[in-house]
Amino acid sequence: MMESPSCPALQCFLAEARADHPLERGIQELSLGDQDAPSNFYHDNHSFSLLDSGLALTTGGLTVNAGSQEHPALRVAFLTMRNGRKLGMAFPGSNLFYYYSLGRNFFVTAQLSSHWFRVRDRVTGEQMLMKKVPVVSDWQKMLHHFLFLPPGPGLLVPYAVLYDRQGSLLYLMEDPGVLTVGWPPAGHRLDRLKCLLEILRFLQFCQQHGLQLEEVDSGLLYTHQGICFDPSGLGSNEGPYVFRKTLRNALRLAWNTPQDTPAAEALLEQMWRWLEEDIRGDEEDLEEARTSSLDHPGIP
Repeated sequence: MMESPSCPALQCFLAEARADHPLERGIQELSLGDQDAPSNFYHDNHSFSLLDSGLALTTGGLTVNAGSQEHPALRVAFLTMRNGRKLGMAFPGSNLFYYYSLGRNFFVTAQLSSHWFRVRDRVTGEQMLMKKVPVVSDWQKMLHHFLFLPPGPGLLVPYAVLYDRQGSLLYLMEDPGVLTVGWPPAGHRLDRLKCLLEILRFLQFCQQHGLQLEEVDSGLLYTHQGICFDPSGLGSNEGPYVFRKTLRNALRLAWNTPQDTPAAEALLEQMWRWLEEDIRGDEEDLEEARTSSLDHPGIP
């Protein structure tokens, strides 16, 4: 008999889930019509697939390829992620879980920062982002948000979370062509007005769901199209002071300007008013706020 998934972090999370939402009430087994198919289940209207060291966030879609004559015990399951992309999971006839591990089933193609990597699925060729995070004292809340977040503006689609058995969680998510993490890419001219709108809409989403970006320096990701946001870096909202600090840091990074210039403060106040009053800023209002601050140094 195969052992249960050896992932202390996720086992602890699932134990907490059982305490808060008993599995017999919150999880319904998927009927896949194949007794050899690994475990797939629903929880709080979200579909998951159990991995040997984690969970994949799926649509419940599954395609199984039988093993070859040379390797009849090796089969590949193509799991459909929530954006329609597919990952190739291995399973040798077990009806418990899929196998998906760094090096064997997907591999690193580039390092974007100290914690961020670009990786590729060996079977489907799907390109993904991977964030490697040490298991620290507050990992449970951030993991919970990653697993159960609703879609948000600019929020990357989460694919899976794995435990690497060396003290770190590996968060896998979509890669829309990320260029840099934290700071804008050098030599690439961003549409700063568009960036302001993207930050504002994302922070409004966070505010509505009681969330905040824990580490702004690693939570903003830049593409040719604009800014996207890290679904693994969201904690619970700690109040207006911390949330305002998050907004200030996001503006500092996106605009690459000092925090305490009159222009930056004017823009910060305008955006903070929108967030406090839950008003949806539009391009005309932002352009007016930006134009009114041009008499001050600090914003080009």
